[in-house]
Amino acid sequence: HLDEAGVHPSRFIGIDALEPMVEAAGKRAGNLGFPTEFHLVDILASPGDLAGLNPDVCLASGTLNAMPEDVAESVVGIMADSGAKTVCFNFLSNRIPEERHGEDTGPATRFDPLRMLGVAFDHSPRVSFRQDYLNGHDGTILILAG
Repeated sequence: HLDEAGVHPSRFIGIDALEPMVEAAGKRAGNLGFPTEFHLVDILASPGDLAGLNPDVCLASGTLNAMPEDVAESVVGIMADSGAKTVCFNFLSNRIPEERHGEDTGPATRFDPLRMLGVAFDHSPRVSFRQDYLNGHDGTILILAG
């Protein structure tokens, strides 16, 4: 998506705790207009490994909902403590329009956006929140370093 939008970072690092996902990402990256690298990193088991990669921006998209909310909160904290200037993550919100109630999201789970905002504010007063994607289905939080 970055390449299609004409955004070419000087360095793009992808991480995942599952080796098949790291391999798949490397294959999908192909010949982009910017350097990419992908690492097998389990930040829950070794939180310092993320900081060791020196990220400017940490983005978690589509991953947090596959874990319990308290674990997702830990991941956000690790990203925020990595030294990154910007942390952004999305999640399925549990504050959804009436027509979405009872919707099966399995295996993903919905999180309380107010609780996730609290986690963000624990790391910086500079926080943005949106919940307009897919008619209120997803929440997105951006944390700028304090």
